[in-house]
Amino acid sequence: NQAVAKRLPPGSGRTGFTVTGEVLPAQPGQWKKIKLGENVYIPEEQENQILAKLSGLPKFSGGVISVDDVFVSKGVNVATGNIKYSGAVIVNGDVTENMKIVATGDVTIDGFVESAYIEAGGDIIITQGATGKMQDIDCQLIAAGTIFLEHGQGVHMHAGKQINVVKQLAYSNVKCKDNLVVGNIANPLGKLFASVIQCNKSIIAGHVGAVSGSALSIDYSDGYNQLCDRLDALNALFKDLSTKNADHEIKVSKINARVRAGQLKQKMADLYKELELERVLLNWLRLSKDDLQHQLNTYEVHARVIAKKALYPGVNIKLNKTTWEAKKEYQHCRISLDNGKWLYAPLI
Repeated sequence: NQAVAKRLPPGSGRTGFTVTGEVLPAQPGQWKKIKLGENVYIPEEQENQILAKLSGLPKFSGGVISVDDVFVSKGVNVATGNIKYSGAVIVNGDVTENMKIVATGDVTIDGFVESAYIEAGGDIIITQGATGKMQDIDCQLIAAGTIFLEHGQGVHMHAGKQINVVKQLAYSNVKCKDNLVVGNIANPLGKLFASVIQCNKSIIAGHVGAVSGSALSIDYSDGYNQLCDRLDALNALFKDLSTKNADHEIKVSKINARVRAGQLKQKMADLYKELELERVLLNWLRLSKDDLQHQLNTYEVHARVIAKKALYPGVNIKLNKTTWEAKKEYQHCRISLDNGKWLYAPLI
């Protein structure tokens, strides 16, 4: 029953100013609704306190506060066996060759991972590095959330959110649905080379590619095509339902004009309820279409490669049939999409 979070009262805000000096009145804050996840509760006598139901690892993600049950191991090797746990896993040591960790929560490893399989329903955090044999898919990191590690080589990574490799990422295969940052988050100056990358947002590193010209493939097609497929499916569904709804509206209107008997009036009321449900579904589809279209429109803004130090020959960037290839070395630059074309620009 230990407190893991507390909701603070909203403030009154502070007066601001426009660029021309005009006063912008403060807007008072609003109470934020508390969203509870697993293993937490709000006591009746303290509506702003969130308490844990068990000892574990507090987590705040997507506006939801929860506590994961935790399994702790001094290392994962042949002696300990593989780990499969419903909750979070903390490993105070290395994960050795051919071992597996599968957890529904976060996996935190205070050590090194060698040719192992790590799967997390949350984040994966490795304080040192991860390495595989490169010719085989023997070191895999799969996370629904983010992945953080010091360095990676010969690693297959798949993250539902951001990936951050602090020093160097090489000879790896990466799928990332958010940003890929190689280096310190505040100022990424790490090295990224000789890998195959599928990413949905920005790739930022100090050095992109290598002086030797080793191939670095960066592909933005998968995320874009998934959005297109979803939008096409929604457009088709919206068109079909719109046609049917228009036909239903006309037929019900004609029937209603001829109905007089009491029992038919009840049936008409039921038909109107069905029509209202169709209208609600159409409106939801319309909003979903607009949201997907907005995501497609902003995809180009996020699809960019930033080399804060240098970008080298051998780097190939593509979005479907639109490609850009580095034929020479570029100093501190950005490669980004503009009206469907890849453009080079120096960093200022």
